[in-house]
Amino acid sequence: MRRCLCIFAVLSALPLAALAPVPAAAQAGPIRFAPSSPDAWVRVDARFRPNPDVCPARQPQNLHAAYGGVLEIGRRSNGQLYLVTELTFPEYLNGIAEVPGDWPMEALKAQVVAARTYAISHMNPSTAVARELRYNLCATDACQVYRGLNVSKGPGGAAWTQAVAATSGEVLEYQGNPARTYYFSTSNGRTYSNQEIFSTAPLPYLKSVKESDDVQSPLSNWSVRMPLADLTESLRLAKFWTGGPIERVVQANKTVTVSGAGQSRSLPMADLRTKLNAQAVCLVPKRYPTNAPNGRPYPQTVPSEGATVRQEGDQVVINGRGWGHGVGMVQWGLKGKAERGMSYRDMLAYYY
Repeated sequence: MRRCLCIFAVLSALPLAALAPVPAAAQAGPIRFAPSSPDAWVRVDARFRPNPDVCPARQPQNLHAAYGGVLEIGRRSNGQLYLVTELTFPEYLNGIAEVPGDWPMEALKAQVVAARTYAISHMNPSTAVARELRYNLCATDACQVYRGLNVSKGPGGAAWTQAVAATSGEVLEYQGNPARTYYFSTSNGRTYSNQEIFSTAPLPYLKSVKESDDVQSPLSNWSVRMPLADLTESLRLAKFWTGGPIERVVQANKTVTVSGAGQSRSLPMADLRTKLNAQAVCLVPKRYPTNAPNGRPYPQTVPSEGATVRQEGDQVVINGRGWGHGVGMVQWGLKGKAERGMSYRDMLAYYY
């Protein structure tokens, strides 16, 4: 077994009927629970203590999940409680929540192989918390999104676990080592090399390719309107703007300049995106992220830095394509390619 999850939470309830404690030499250490049968699992309901220094929209979401494997509950050196589960690699893959389970099987298989390879190539994180808690993979999009039995036992879970089993043991390698199989949601018409985005040494399998199969994504084209008053307040919260109301916004290439009341400041579009994503959600009443044409909110206030900004009266209009870092495999592209009849191996060969 491997220590594959790390989830921080202040626990409010933890039913343990299906588990039995694992004997521990020191009761002062973490408490561990082992399944009493292969089908046993534990449901975790946890809540995070409110942080008065962070707006409600940026507070961590409470945890409601079910996990198999051995569960460890302990306290970090800073006083936070944590959860770590130990489980087999197939069990971990069965709980990955990266694409909908109702997508075509070939798309699911391609995602599984990419996720399996990505996990193997990132099994030893070097962060201080990973060393402290001795885990191999985190459960968030900082690694890969893992939701445990909420995936395998949820809608589409049977198809996803079928894809995991059908590709058992399949990984992508480069020069005898697991490849860096980066992937993201939606493109702006092409992917980018790792050198362009991450400023790392170029890898021959992470080159730019054209993408035309992800048009079904709700983020293939997006548009956000923001009143200048909201832009002003968001940049004030980000401690970037200290003057009066912003009255003018101009973009030149990848630089955006805001001005008003005798003050002017410029910043890269990427930095503007970061600041608006962090702070616009804190405006009261909640107005961001805005809704897409399908009625569902965008995942972020500004989904991509590959965007254009223009002013229309007392509003700024931000138009863009795509969501994600832009390197490697395009997840919505998998769906389109599968529907065109492409096999999962051909899809992987196209992107990597």
